Amino acid sequence: MQEKSLFKKIPYLFICVGIFLILFGGFQYVHRAPLETRIVDESAHVTQVQRILNGKEIRVERLTTIAGYHHVTAGIFVVFDKIFDFESPKTYHVRMIAVLYAATLFVLTVILLVTLRMPHQKVLAIMTLPVLAPYLFIGYTETFSLLVVIGGIILYFQKQYVLSSIVMFGSLFVRQDNIMWIVALILWSGVSYLAQSNVSNFPLRKFVRESVGYIMSIVLFVLFVLINGGVAVGDRSRHPVSLSAENIFFFLILLALIFLPTIISYRREICEVVQRKIYLSACIALGASSAYLLGFELTHSYNNNSRFLHNYLGKFFSENTFGIAPGIILMLISLAFLAAIIRGMKEYKAHLLVVYGVGLLSLALHPLMEHRYYIIPMVLLIIFVTFKNRRWFYVQLAYMTALSATYYWIVFIKDWFK
Repeated sequence: MQEKSLFKKIPYLFICVGIFLILFGGFQYVHRAPLETRIVDESAHVTQVQRILNGKEIRVERLTTIAGYHHVTAGIFVVFDKIFDFESPKTYHVRMIAVLYAATLFVLTVILLVTLRMPHQKVLAIMTLPVLAPYLFIGYTETFSLLVVIGGIILYFQKQYVLSSIVMFGSLFVRQDNIMWIVALILWSGVSYLAQSNVSNFPLRKFVRESVGYIMSIVLFVLFVLINGGVAVGDRSRHPVSLSAENIFFFLILLALIFLPTIISYRREICEVVQRKIYLSACIALGASSAYLLGFELTHSYNNNSRFLHNYLGKFFSENTFGIAPGIILMLISLAFLAAIIRGMKEYKAHLLVVYGVGLLSLALHPLMEHRYYIIPMVLLIIFVTFKNRRWFYVQLAYMTALSATYYWIVFIKDWFK
């Protein structure tokens, strides 16, 4: 039975209610938040938009990204300004445009799901994903970056490779680390052809013709890095490219916590994977646990501030006596879960393997432990994973909605963390 049949009885009213609740909640937050109260890096992003609108191309020093998001946001503000006659750009206006990005992301995600013949109801799980939901309605690059990448992936699966490569190249002007998802698209093409043939009759010419736009994007990115002297355009000393394991461990911990209901639904498959090769599983568990104990250490100066929730949790799982053991268990559960879902997949197995190979490599290149880097891998997991049945999908959706609501309450309402 195809997964889509599990969802066919869900009424379309459910989707409409989901859209309403997500966007209404966003509007309420935008409307009720103090106009100039900004959240952490939102201050730098809003300031950059204001400088562009005021004709000042001076880059905010704290910003590490190219100002693509800020120029697009400023352009949209100019259009709205002609219609509504705003006095000057405020934080409120940037957040209103963020809601527009969230709505666009919703639509593009549905288009991608339909293109892949996946249940379009999955979009609700994506929009309530706890690592994404907090950024849907504030002035951050995350939502806009994700919708551009989703747009590039849609064009890729529609075999519009030239347009896809242009869109993906444009995503680099929003966040430079999107280069890894350009690499992923090239690998997707490669593994798709290998699945249909073998190395001896691999259609190299066709593969190169489809990938040339992505390859050119990578070449141009390498030239940018050489000329710029690094990947980040600002605050370079705090954002070097180096190998570190903190993000990989924390990502696996959050994966187990966020997808707990789906993991429970896969308990039999997880046990089968472990029991099938018990000695290999034991060796992997021993090696991963040893690496965790030796390598999970928050060394970046920005991770020292425990007022940030992700820093607090990172320190708890890496330094606290009562947090290390649960952290190792959650990491091993995530590894077994990923192995189980990939083993049981009939479609897009190679695609998900590439996602996590490229995704984990991307995380290893970030010395700063930051949960925002996990958005695209988790979104693609939701897109490709097969939920066991409608009941478990509902449970997962309700669970993530509760997690996101709790995050909003703790961070935005109670201000216990940032």
